[in-house]
Amino acid sequence: LEAHEKFRDFEFRLKTDTPQWIRVSGDPMFDDHGNFLGHRGTAVIITRRKETEVRLTESEARFRDFADSASDWLWEMDPDLRFSYVSRAAQELSGLPLHKMLGMTREQLITRPEEKSFWQPHLDDLKAHRPFREFRYTFVRPDGKELHWSISGTPVFDELGIFKGYRGTGRDITEQTVMQRKVAESQHLLSEAQHISKIGSWNWDLETQEVTWSREMYSLFGLDPETTTPSVDTFFASVHPEDQDNLKAVDITEGKNENIYAEFRAYRGHE
Repeated sequence: LEAHEKFRDFEFRLKTDTPQWIRVSGDPMFDDHGNFLGHRGTAVIITRRKETEVRLTESEARFRDFADSASDWLWEMDPDLRFSYVSRAAQELSGLPLHKMLGMTREQLITRPEEKSFWQPHLDDLKAHRPFREFRYTFVRPDGKELHWSISGTPVFDELGIFKGYRGTGRDITEQTVMQRKVAESQHLLSEAQHISKIGSWNWDLETQEVTWSREMYSLFGLDPETTTPSVDTFFASVHPEDQDNLKAVDITEGKNENIYAEFRAYRGHE
């Protein structure tokens, strides 16, 4: 103003009981001799727009706070399928600084070259802009620590249908994956031990009446696990007729957590 120059879109608040935002623009006025006469311009009340901007800023701040404090993480990709945003959890888990993660492609997260064929369907989904759910893979940190992750993503398009990138979530499933492997190994060792000692195991849920057999249990009865559904009837169909009454007389519901022993003869394969 003091320089007698034009100005555009200057925003300020009025000192009123209810704050009001104003945006003004103006042009200087001069007489025929070049003497400055003042400014002439326009003023627009923009209070509602400014309030919306404040709410949006607060909402974005809350979103970032939630994203940074969550154990799972959020991520975004740009139209070139490069990471444009990752929340703090992903940075901490991966051991990679933010400046290195931003701009990376998903393909650059393949830390085991021998798994490229495993990754290919997922990479094809990204190139085709298809949504995906629970893609699980192994990530090796720079320090050599092996992690197991699961990610999901949704493609983003503008109002004209132009692809703008991806938004998605990720979660660390390392503990779950390690536990599943341990359980599988234990089950394999148990199955091997039962096979060597010719001992089968079974479970009968008295509430649901569901019966499960170990693989060796099928072998003892000479039955195919692929075609046989274990049940109480299946079991008694393999028991020798002369031993069925004595075996049925054993009431396992009255066992009161005690071991129950019973000997009987059985047919193999319902011979």
